[in-house]
Amino acid sequence: MSPSAESSPAPRVERQVTVIEPRKGWIGIDWGELWRYRELLYFLVWRDLKVKYKMAVLGMAWAVFVPIVSMLVYGGVGATLELDDAVTAPYFLWMYAGLLPWLFIQRNLQDGGMALVNQQPLLTKIYLPRVFLPAASCGSGLVDLGINFVLFALLAVGFAVFTDWAPTWQIVFALPLLAVTIVMALGISLTFSALTVLYRDLRFLVPFAVQFGLWLSAVPYPLSDERFDGIRDWYALNPVTGIVAAWRSVLVGGEWHWLHFGTATVGAFALLLFGLFYFKRVERRFADIA
Repeated sequence: MSPSAESSPAPRVERQVTVIEPRKGWIGIDWGELWRYRELLYFLVWRDLKVKYKMAVLGMAWAVFVPIVSMLVYGGVGATLELDDAVTAPYFLWMYAGLLPWLFIQRNLQDGGMALVNQQPLLTKIYLPRVFLPAASCGSGLVDLGINFVLFALLAVGFAVFTDWAPTWQIVFALPLLAVTIVMALGISLTFSALTVLYRDLRFLVPFAVQFGLWLSAVPYPLSDERFDGIRDWYALNPVTGIVAAWRSVLVGGEWHWLHFGTATVGAFALLLFGLFYFKRVERRFADIA
Protein backbone atom coordinates (compact mmCIF):
# COMPACT_ATOMS: atom_id res chain seq x y z
CA MET A 1 0.00 0.00 0.00
CA SER A 2 1.38 3.42 -0.95
CA PRO A 3 2.21 6.05 1.73
CA SER A 4 -0.29 8.44 0.22
CA ALA A 5 -3.07 5.89 0.64
CA GLU A 6 -2.15 5.29 4.29
CA SER A 7 -2.25 8.98 5.20
CA SER A 8 -5.53 9.80 3.46
CA PRO A 9 -8.29 10.86 5.94
CA ALA A 10 -11.36 8.67 6.54
CA PRO A 11 -14.43 9.65 4.56
CA ARG A 12 -16.65 12.12 6.41
CA VAL A 13 -20.03 10.75 7.47
CA GLU A 14 -22.94 13.16 7.39
CA ARG A 15 -25.15 12.74 10.45
CA GLN A 16 -28.78 13.72 10.51
CA VAL A 17 -30.03 15.42 13.65
CA THR A 18 -33.73 15.21 14.54
CA VAL A 19 -35.05 17.84 16.92
CA ILE A 20 -38.29 17.01 18.73
CA GLU A 21 -40.19 20.00 20.08
CA PRO A 22 -43.83 20.99 20.58
CA ARG A 23 -45.59 22.39 17.58
CA LYS A 24 -46.92 25.90 17.82
CA GLY A 25 -50.43 27.03 17.05
CA TRP A 26 -53.43 24.85 16.31
CA ILE A 27 -52.85 21.10 16.25
CA GLY A 28 -55.56 19.43 14.22
CA ILE A 29 -57.06 16.02 14.79
CA ASP A 30 -55.22 13.27 12.93
CA TRP A 31 -58.23 11.18 11.94
CA GLY A 32 -56.06 8.65 10.14
CA GLU A 33 -54.09 8.03 13.33
CA LEU A 34 -57.28 7.59 15.34
CA TRP A 35 -58.49 5.00 12.85
CA ARG A 36 -55.19 3.09 12.99
CA TYR A 37 -55.36 2.98 16.79
CA ARG A 38 -59.07 2.12 16.93
CA GLU A 39 -58.40 -1.23 18.63
CA LEU A 40 -56.69 0.61 21.47
CA LEU A 41 -59.92 2.50 22.17
CA TYR A 42 -61.77 -0.79 22.44
CA PHE A 43 -59.26 -2.13 24.98
CA LEU A 44 -59.37 1.09 27.00
CA VAL A 45 -63.16 0.83 27.22
CA TRP A 46 -62.93 -2.83 28.21
CA ARG A 47 -60.30 -2.00 30.85
CA ASP A 48 -62.49 0.74 32.36
CA LEU A 49 -65.40 -1.66 32.65
CA LYS A 50 -63.27 -4.34 34.33
CA VAL A 51 -61.72 -1.87 36.76
CA LYS A 52 -65.12 -0.54 37.77
CA TYR A 53 -67.02 -3.83 38.15
CA LYS A 54 -64.56 -6.73 38.47
CA MET A 55 -63.95 -6.37 42.23
CA ALA A 56 -67.48 -5.18 43.03
CA VAL A 57 -69.76 -7.53 44.94
CA LEU A 58 -72.68 -6.94 42.59
CA GLY A 59 -70.55 -6.60 39.46
CA MET A 60 -72.39 -5.18 36.46
CA ALA A 61 -75.57 -5.15 38.54
CA TRP A 62 -74.42 -1.76 39.85
CA ALA A 63 -75.24 -0.35 36.42
CA VAL A 64 -78.89 -1.25 37.12
CA PHE A 65 -78.97 -0.77 40.88
CA VAL A 66 -78.09 2.95 40.85
CA PRO A 67 -80.81 4.13 38.42
CA ILE A 68 -83.44 1.88 39.99
CA VAL A 69 -82.79 3.23 43.49
CA SER A 70 -82.66 6.80 42.13
CA MET A 71 -85.97 6.25 40.35
CA LEU A 72 -87.63 4.98 43.53
CA VAL A 73 -86.26 7.79 45.71
CA TYR A 74 -86.97 10.72 43.38
CA GLY A 75 -90.21 9.19 42.20
CA GLY A 76 -91.39 8.73 45.77
CA VAL A 77 -90.50 12.31 46.69
CA GLY A 78 -92.19 13.66 43.56
CA ALA A 79 -95.34 11.66 44.22
CA THR A 80 -95.41 12.97 47.79
CA LEU A 81 -95.17 16.55 46.51
CA GLU A 82 -97.88 15.78 43.91
CA LEU A 83 -95.54 16.53 41.02
CA ASP A 84 -96.88 13.47 39.22
CA ASP A 85 -100.06 15.41 38.40
CA ALA A 86 -98.10 17.34 35.75
CA VAL A 87 -97.03 14.16 33.94
CA THR A 88 -99.27 12.16 31.62
CA ALA A 89 -97.08 9.03 31.68
CA PRO A 90 -96.55 6.75 34.70
CA TYR A 91 -94.45 8.88 37.02
CA PHE A 92 -91.82 6.28 37.92
CA LEU A 93 -91.31 5.39 34.26
CA TRP A 94 -91.09 9.11 33.44
CA MET A 95 -88.49 9.52 36.17
CA TYR A 96 -86.42 6.61 34.87
CA ALA A 97 -86.51 8.02 31.33
CA GLY A 98 -84.87 11.21 32.57
CA LEU A 99 -82.29 9.42 34.69
CA LEU A 100 -80.95 7.46 31.70
CA PRO A 101 -79.28 10.40 29.91
CA TRP A 102 -78.43 12.20 33.15
CA LEU A 103 -76.45 9.28 34.61
CA PHE A 104 -74.64 8.89 31.29
CA ILE A 105 -73.65 12.56 31.23
CA GLN A 106 -72.80 12.47 34.93
CA ARG A 107 -70.37 9.60 34.39
CA ASN A 108 -68.64 11.47 31.60
CA LEU A 109 -68.29 14.48 33.86
CA GLN A 110 -66.85 12.46 36.74
CA ASP A 111 -64.84 9.68 35.09
CA GLY A 112 -64.05 11.51 31.87
CA GLY A 113 -62.98 14.62 33.75
CA MET A 114 -60.45 12.59 35.76
CA ALA A 115 -59.32 10.37 32.88
CA LEU A 116 -55.98 12.08 32.33
CA VAL A 117 -55.12 12.72 35.98
CA ASN A 118 -55.83 9.11 36.96
CA GLN A 119 -53.73 7.70 34.12
CA GLN A 120 -50.49 9.66 34.38
CA PRO A 121 -48.22 6.73 33.32
CA LEU A 122 -49.98 6.55 29.98
CA LEU A 123 -49.23 10.22 29.45
CA THR A 124 -45.57 10.11 30.40
CA LYS A 125 -44.33 6.60 29.51
CA ILE A 126 -45.79 5.77 26.10
CA TYR A 127 -47.36 7.44 23.13
CA LEU A 128 -51.00 7.01 22.23
CA PRO A 129 -53.75 9.28 20.93
CA ARG A 130 -54.55 10.95 24.24
CA VAL A 131 -58.02 11.87 23.12
CA PHE A 132 -58.82 8.16 23.58
CA LEU A 133 -58.51 8.42 27.38
CA PRO A 134 -61.58 10.64 27.96
CA ALA A 135 -63.33 9.02 25.00
CA ALA A 136 -62.99 5.62 26.70
CA SER A 137 -65.08 6.92 29.60
CA CYS A 138 -67.81 7.78 27.12
CA GLY A 139 -67.57 4.29 25.61
CA SER A 140 -67.87 2.50 28.95
CA GLY A 141 -70.75 4.80 29.86
CA LEU A 142 -72.51 3.72 26.67
CA VAL A 143 -72.34 0.12 27.85
CA ASP A 144 -74.08 1.07 31.10
CA LEU A 145 -76.60 3.10 29.12
CA GLY A 146 -77.37 0.10 26.91
CA ILE A 147 -77.98 -2.10 29.96
CA ASN A 148 -80.35 0.47 31.41
CA PHE A 149 -82.21 0.81 28.12
CA VAL A 150 -82.93 -2.92 28.24
CA LEU A 151 -84.32 -2.56 31.77
CA PHE A 152 -86.34 0.48 30.73
CA ALA A 153 -87.83 -1.51 27.84
CA LEU A 154 -88.88 -4.26 30.26
CA LEU A 155 -90.48 -1.72 32.59
CA ALA A 156 -92.23 -0.04 29.66
CA VAL A 157 -93.68 -3.37 28.52
CA GLY A 158 -94.94 -3.99 32.05
CA PHE A 159 -96.65 -0.58 32.25
CA ALA A 160 -98.10 -1.02 28.76
CA VAL A 161 -99.62 -4.38 29.73
CA PHE A 162 -100.97 -3.50 33.19
CA THR A 163 -101.94 0.16 32.66
CA ASP A 164 -103.51 2.21 29.89
CA TRP A 165 -100.18 3.84 29.00
CA ALA A 166 -98.59 3.10 25.62
CA PRO A 167 -95.44 4.39 23.90
CA THR A 168 -95.89 7.00 21.18
CA TRP A 169 -94.53 7.40 17.66
CA GLN A 170 -91.89 9.77 19.03
CA ILE A 171 -89.74 6.74 19.83
CA VAL A 172 -88.42 6.98 16.23
CA PHE A 173 -86.27 9.94 17.33
CA ALA A 174 -84.32 7.81 19.82
CA LEU A 175 -81.28 7.20 17.61
CA PRO A 176 -80.80 10.84 16.49
CA LEU A 177 -81.23 11.93 20.09
CA LEU A 178 -78.67 9.35 21.19
CA ALA A 179 -76.19 10.85 18.72
CA VAL A 180 -76.72 14.34 20.18
CA THR A 181 -76.29 12.95 23.70
CA ILE A 182 -73.01 11.26 22.77
CA VAL A 183 -71.77 14.50 21.21
CA MET A 184 -72.52 16.36 24.44
CA ALA A 185 -70.92 13.66 26.60
CA LEU A 186 -67.74 13.66 24.50
CA GLY A 187 -67.55 17.43 24.69
CA ILE A 188 -67.88 17.30 28.48
CA SER A 189 -65.21 14.58 28.81
CA LEU A 190 -62.70 16.33 26.56
CA THR A 191 -63.20 19.75 28.13
CA PHE A 192 -63.07 18.71 31.78
CA SER A 193 -60.25 16.19 31.31
CA ALA A 194 -58.02 18.92 29.87
CA LEU A 195 -59.09 21.48 32.48
CA THR A 196 -58.49 19.06 35.37
CA VAL A 197 -54.88 18.48 34.29
CA LEU A 198 -54.20 22.22 34.30
CA TYR A 199 -56.36 23.15 37.29
CA ARG A 200 -56.36 20.37 39.90
CA ASP A 201 -58.95 22.15 42.07
CA LEU A 202 -61.62 21.07 39.61
CA ARG A 203 -61.49 17.49 40.88
CA PHE A 204 -62.92 18.77 44.17
CA LEU A 205 -65.54 20.93 42.47
CA VAL A 206 -66.90 18.26 40.12
CA PRO A 207 -68.87 16.36 42.85
CA PHE A 208 -70.61 19.61 43.80
CA ALA A 209 -71.30 20.36 40.14
CA VAL A 210 -72.92 16.94 39.78
CA GLN A 211 -75.20 17.48 42.77
CA PHE A 212 -76.32 20.92 41.67
CA GLY A 213 -76.50 19.86 38.03
CA LEU A 214 -79.09 17.21 38.87
CA TRP A 215 -81.49 19.89 40.08
CA LEU A 216 -80.52 22.56 37.56
CA SER A 217 -81.24 20.06 34.76
CA ALA A 218 -84.79 19.37 36.02
CA VAL A 219 -84.12 15.65 36.42
CA PRO A 220 -86.16 14.99 39.63
CA TYR A 221 -89.16 17.14 38.74
CA PRO A 222 -91.29 18.10 35.69
CA LEU A 223 -90.98 21.58 34.23
CA SER A 224 -94.56 21.25 32.99
CA ASP A 225 -95.78 21.76 36.55
CA GLU A 226 -97.47 25.14 36.99
CA ARG A 227 -95.09 26.02 39.82
CA PHE A 228 -92.34 26.50 37.20
CA ASP A 229 -94.30 28.79 34.88
CA GLY A 230 -92.24 31.87 35.73
CA ILE A 231 -88.80 30.31 35.42
CA ARG A 232 -89.27 27.52 32.88
CA ASP A 233 -87.52 29.32 30.00
CA TRP A 234 -84.48 30.02 32.13
CA TYR A 235 -83.70 26.31 32.17
CA ALA A 236 -82.80 26.62 28.49
CA LEU A 237 -79.50 28.14 29.64
CA ASN A 238 -78.49 24.64 30.74
CA PRO A 239 -78.21 22.42 27.61
CA VAL A 240 -78.46 19.24 29.69
CA THR A 241 -82.05 20.19 30.55
CA GLY A 242 -83.03 19.96 26.89
CA ILE A 243 -81.39 16.53 26.55
CA VAL A 244 -83.21 15.15 29.61
CA ALA A 245 -86.57 16.60 28.54
CA ALA A 246 -86.14 15.30 24.99
CA TRP A 247 -85.46 11.76 26.19
CA ARG A 248 -88.63 11.86 28.25
CA SER A 249 -90.63 13.04 25.26
CA VAL A 250 -89.15 10.27 23.10
CA LEU A 251 -89.46 7.40 25.57
CA VAL A 252 -92.72 8.09 27.41
CA GLY A 253 -94.40 10.73 25.24
CA GLY A 254 -95.36 14.24 26.09
CA GLU A 255 -94.86 17.78 24.92
CA TRP A 256 -91.52 18.83 23.39
CA HIS A 257 -89.76 21.83 24.89
CA TRP A 258 -88.36 23.15 21.62
CA LEU A 259 -86.48 26.06 23.16
CA HIS A 260 -84.70 23.70 25.55
CA PHE A 261 -84.00 21.11 22.86
CA GLY A 262 -82.73 23.72 20.41
CA THR A 263 -80.25 25.16 22.89
CA ALA A 264 -79.23 21.63 23.90
CA THR A 265 -78.43 20.64 20.30
CA VAL A 266 -76.47 23.81 19.58
CA GLY A 267 -74.75 23.57 22.95
CA ALA A 268 -73.77 19.93 22.43
CA PHE A 269 -71.98 20.54 19.13
CA ALA A 270 -70.45 23.79 20.37
CA LEU A 271 -69.15 22.00 23.47
CA LEU A 272 -67.63 19.21 21.36
CA LEU A 273 -65.87 21.67 19.05
CA PHE A 274 -64.58 23.68 22.00
CA GLY A 275 -63.51 20.50 23.80
CA LEU A 276 -61.54 19.25 20.78
CA PHE A 277 -59.95 22.65 20.22
CA TYR A 278 -58.99 23.17 23.87
CA PHE A 279 -57.81 19.56 24.35
CA LYS A 280 -55.49 19.71 21.34
CA ARG A 281 -54.38 23.21 22.30
CA VAL A 282 -53.06 22.16 25.72
CA GLU A 283 -52.18 18.54 24.91
CA ARG A 284 -48.50 19.39 24.38
CA ARG A 285 -48.28 20.28 28.11
CA PHE A 286 -49.89 17.12 29.52
CA ALA A 287 -46.71 15.08 29.96
CA ASP A 288 -44.94 17.95 31.76
CA ILE A 289 -47.61 18.72 34.35
CA ALA A 290 -49.59 15.46 34.68
